[in-house]
Amino acid sequence: MCSLQSVIRQEHTLFAFNSDIAPLLLILDRRDDPVTPLLHQWSYQAMVHEILGINNHRVDLSGAPGLKKDLQVGVFVGVADNS
Repeated sequence: MCSLQSVIRQEHTLFAFNSDIAPLLLILDRRDDPVTPLLHQWSYQAMVHEILGINNHRVDLSGAPGLKKDLQVGVFVGVADNS
């Protein structure tokens, strides 16, 4: 794997700035993306599907600690939640 310095040396024309101000390298963490939540549906079913997963209209919560056996599987009914 190449280091940043070796890439800069190989691609010296990309990093040749005609300015007195030093260039700024900005590295962003994609986990802190404020736009992505705005691109998804705003319904409880969409949020549950994205976070927990829905398979055949069922949500498996068996991995949740301390949950009663009768609450380990939830079923989504085909009713809109945007009332």
